Amino acid sequence: MKNNLNKIIILGLSLLLLFLSFAIAKSPDKDSVFVFFFDVGQGDASLIQKDDYQIVIDGGPDDKILSLLGEKMPLYDRKIEALILSHPHADHLIGLIPLLDRYEIGQIYFSGSAYNSAEYLSFLNKVKEKNISVITPDVGYNLRPYDNAFLEFLWPGSKYIKKKADNPNNVSEVVRYCYLAKCVFYTGDIEKDEQDIMMKSLAGQNFTSIILKVPHHGSQNATNENLYDFVKPQFSIFSVGKNNQYGHPHQEAINLAKSKNSKILRTDDRGTIEFEIHKNGDFVLDE
Repeated sequence: MKNNLNKIIILGLSLLLLFLSFAIAKSPDKDSVFVFFFDVGQGDASLIQKDDYQIVIDGGPDDKILSLLGEKMPLYDRKIEALILSHPHADHLIGLIPLLDRYEIGQIYFSGSAYNSAEYLSFLNKVKEKNISVITPDVGYNLRPYDNAFLEFLWPGSKYIKKKADNPNNVSEVVRYCYLAKCVFYTGDIEKDEQDIMMKSLAGQNFTSIILKVPHHGSQNATNENLYDFVKPQFSIFSVGKNNQYGHPHQEAINLAKSKNSKILRTDDRGTIEFEIHKNGDFVLDE
């Protein structure tokens, strides 16, 4: 009996040590920031992570983001500090609905626009049910999550609060995240006409960023030279599903990135795309 008990104790300790070693191996470097563009098929979902602080931008067209976050977040971490919904289209929204059940959410940021879809209403109802704080950030609103970092909301501010837009893509929250002066420019699905209005309103400021998340999956109305000249990205991220029915990214968007000497990275080719910003400021693409 005693021998069996000792065996059970030894087995339990072995399993505990195995779990702890796995948890340590899985925990991200506390001094680095990791930027992920998840492969969620035809949709958008991104994560910015430093240690146990997470910023999630969009959730993709289904619940795949749950397993992707589970692979990247520390095992003990059950909280997402900031969640940004760029706009209420299903390919950016649906994955966020089960996310609200899986994790504690510190703060939600969105445009507050009116949009009549079952998925969007489900999201809003769940946010209300869980009493999660919601902010529609003004243009220029700054979130400072930790030292040497900021997330600035550039568009649309309060322009669409409780208003139904003719084109829901154009209510997209546009944000710029920077850590140690290395920046990422997130665009949702904002299209060329609204981009021009935004850039005109922000003229004279410097928004140079290493990475541009190309708007609207690289559609024909995704962008033009103005946005590239505005951001000057070294990398252009195309979040697209393999063999998607829309033909994204369109050749026009690909040619534009090439003409600006911006390296093209596609989730349908590479899967999840990962960058690391080291504490010394080095910016590395995980190959």
